[in-house]
Amino acid sequence: MGDTAGGRSGGPGDLEARLQAHVRAVAEPRHWRTSGAGLRRAQAYVEEQLRILGLPVERQPFEFGGQTFENLVSVVGPTSGAGGRRLLVGAHLDTVEGTPGANDNGSGLAGLIEVARLLAADPVPVPVDLVAFHLEEWQGFTYRVGSRRYVRWAKREGRKYGAALVYDMIGYKRTDEGSQVIPRIVTWMGFPTVGDFIAVLGDGRSTHVVQAFQDAAAEAEPDLPVVTLSVPLRGWPVWHTRRSDNASFWAAGIPSVMITDTGNLRNPHYHRATDRPGTLDYDFMAQVVSATVHTVRRLANSIR
Repeated sequence: MGDTAGGRSGGPGDLEARLQAHVRAVAEPRHWRTSGAGLRRAQAYVEEQLRILGLPVERQPFEFGGQTFENLVSVVGPTSGAGGRRLLVGAHLDTVEGTPGANDNGSGLAGLIEVARLLAADPVPVPVDLVAFHLEEWQGFTYRVGSRRYVRWAKREGRKYGAALVYDMIGYKRTDEGSQVIPRIVTWMGFPTVGDFIAVLGDGRSTHVVQAFQDAAAEAEPDLPVVTLSVPLRGWPVWHTRRSDNASFWAAGIPSVMITDTGNLRNPHYHRATDRPGTLDYDFMAQVVSATVHTVRRLANSIR
């Protein structure tokens, strides 16, 4: 386990307790058609937590399906970096219909808030944008709506990103043999068949980000198993790598990784009513958050 200098604060259980509190706060159905009130409550909770940390929060609107939605955008650290380069940590707000989404993606939102807390206490020398994306889930004919709109906006604004780190489910862990399903296309790579690792998935432009996370985790959280995969051609040969908002950044040529417990390849509660806070491993989540903060620090120093 990492110590305080390794990215945690307070006693060894403080980060775990905060993560659990965040997940419980947002764990209710959050679908724009059938549970819009829950989605708005989760958005307000994330915004409140970031403001408590003293961080600015902007609601960035976009139109979809005849309604207005808002990505939440905050920043920690300086307002500009060397060469104008920035980093980004993101997670998505919404769920599919009928699930409280504790893991998908309450765990990612909780992680985002705690990354913000740790970086606010000890900022890095470049701006780190913190974004809660709307409408990541499948909408019947499209998905990743909020992150695609955000990337378009960032391009128009001339924002240059050294890397984007995207959380999509970071809270579910299993230790029984055979608990991890491996997609057939990558079975030859010898991935673990025990679902106790965090996966870091990049495309051909993102190998340095994948390596930075692997190195940071080895230093900060040596007990955290990390499995990495970099897929060329913006991840298309292995579609599983394109299932979240990281692919919106890949499409724009921005180095990005998805940090994930692999979802339905491990978790029987994926997209179900049983995706509840009591199914998650908060010590595992804390290790992932600590490793992420260390990764941000490594990347920030490399792009100064």
